[in-house]
Amino acid sequence: MVGMGRCIRMLARAPMRGMAIACLLLGFAMPCSMAAEARMETDRDVVEQGEAFILSLVIRGAQAGGQFNNLPIPGLQLRYLGAVNQIENIHGQSSMQVLHRFLATPEGTNDIAIPRFNIQLGNQTLVTEPLVVRVVPREAHDEPVWIKLLVDRDSAVVGETFPIEAQLYFKSVKDVSTPRLDLDGFVLGKAAEPRQAATVRGGEQWSVLSWRFAVTASKAGDLKIGPAEADLTLLTEVQRQAGNVFDDFFGPPRKAKRMTVKAPARTLRVSYPPAARRPSGFAGVVGRFRMSGSFSPERVHVGDPVTVKVVVQGEGGIEGMELPPWPDTPTLRVYPGTNGFAASDPLGLAGTRTLEFVIVPERAGKVRLPVPSLVSYDPAAREYRTATAGEMILEVLDAPPTAPQPANGAVGAGAAGLGGTNGAAAGESPGAAWRASKGAMRPAGGRWGRDGWIAWLAASPWLGWAAVLGARALKQRLANRPQPVFRGAWRERMHEARRFVEAGTDDLGACGELVRCRLGTWLDRDPGTINRDVALRELMNRGMDQSMVGEVGQWFEAWESRRFAPGRHGADESFRGETLRVVARIERAMQGMGDGK
Repeated sequence: MVGMGRCIRMLARAPMRGMAIACLLLGFAMPCSMAAEARMETDRDVVEQGEAFILSLVIRGAQAGGQFNNLPIPGLQLRYLGAVNQIENIHGQSSMQVLHRFLATPEGTNDIAIPRFNIQLGNQTLVTEPLVVRVVPREAHDEPVWIKLLVDRDSAVVGETFPIEAQLYFKSVKDVSTPRLDLDGFVLGKAAEPRQAATVRGGEQWSVLSWRFAVTASKAGDLKIGPAEADLTLLTEVQRQAGNVFDDFFGPPRKAKRMTVKAPARTLRVSYPPAARRPSGFAGVVGRFRMSGSFSPERVHVGDPVTVKVVVQGEGGIEGMELPPWPDTPTLRVYPGTNGFAASDPLGLAGTRTLEFVIVPERAGKVRLPVPSLVSYDPAAREYRTATAGEMILEVLDAPPTAPQPANGAVGAGAAGLGGTNGAAAGESPGAAWRASKGAMRPAGGRWGRDGWIAWLAASPWLGWAAVLGARALKQRLANRPQPVFRGAWRERMHEARRFVEAGTDDLGACGELVRCRLGTWLDRDPGTINRDVALRELMNRGMDQSMVGEVGQWFEAWESRRFAPGRHGADESFRGETLRVVARIERAMQGMGDGK
């Protein structure tokens, strides 16, 4: 205790010394707090031929001394730059990591495949995962700043989601805006955080700012991605004035020029998934997926709820993916539950989609849970694939028996046959017999009319069952057709949104609310679930004119592009006018079809 007190007093008198000791102890403790691992990472995913980039070997959770200057990677020239120690904090848990950095330069135009490496650290062997760096032909530029648009393909299929990238090369700029993308037939999805890197071109140092976006093809044809435009302020040095004291002290002044840089558009051939060998359950899902399922509990009584959990993993447009409807079966009632999505990359191109359902069995026996299959088109393999959740069998038992209730006839018989106080006659109810055995007690039947609480007590089980059955019937009715209950609220939301749009409010959400509420009140569907595909399908099923259906589809494409594209979040005058025209045409079409709700 004396030694500990002395240490505390020393730290109090020398706080900086205490901080140094604490950091040293923390440095020794942190490598033991997490399992050691190694990975390879780059500062860019796409580089030009002959353009240098930074390749790092990251070792986390272990002390890694020495140099790693012998990493054989075909097609890549490496120069070891040294090691950098960092402290990383993940979910409140700290660890030390070491970055061994290399200056890497591609030797050709082929993509660089960084293989898996085994890193030996004492008695541990750490394994890195392979990486691929895309190499594109070199572009000639003599401007002080320029932007280019990178698309990793020349063709796609409708419904396919893939990444695109914009790279800004500069030496000295400020106030750079996020690139604006002109998209024809594509919907802009998530955007990753921009990354800045350094490179060498022609013996000069350059900075590269990269943005990555996810886009989804929404129609077929020869479609353009871009052009891409970014606003920035270019800073250039002004010639130094000889003998100027301020220039010698502060450095030469710089001239600021506001400008816009532009990258040309890229054309892609977009087609529909092939009609040949297309399964009947295909609903437009594009990507590579696998599916699994589970349910709990595995043994229930008739009428008890069961939770079914379906997990879909893969790559593609997985975040907003939904399964087809469950088949109608008299043995089960199905209700939707909560859904979730966990992305495994910043753009949400890969991840895990979790779908939950609540089912209520109606009959006893071994019941197979008919979880819908997921039919998708794999553009890489150019084939259709079907993912299933596997066989799931639920054991359903008969409903548990309820306690028997006394019949009206038995009560009457007991009351009529009770002639004395020493016992109960044959056919008497148990209540009457109990009261007779107590001596000077009146028959139970004599108090039914006089004490009302006895009648309520006897009737409460039957009233409870009637309430339960009525609630079930109402719930089933609302589940089959819940929309009319909320149609009035949707109509009020529609009128409020129309007032905002007609008032000239720069609110893109009001335009979407107006159109979707107008369609929802007609289609008996929640406006929040209406998107372009749902609207087109439902309108065609209702027999609406093809030209009107196409006009609604074009409006949704324009609305979604403005909704997701950076820098275009508002609704200008032309788009507000187009929204009001589309709503007016929808209402005229409804009246022409004899439906004006």
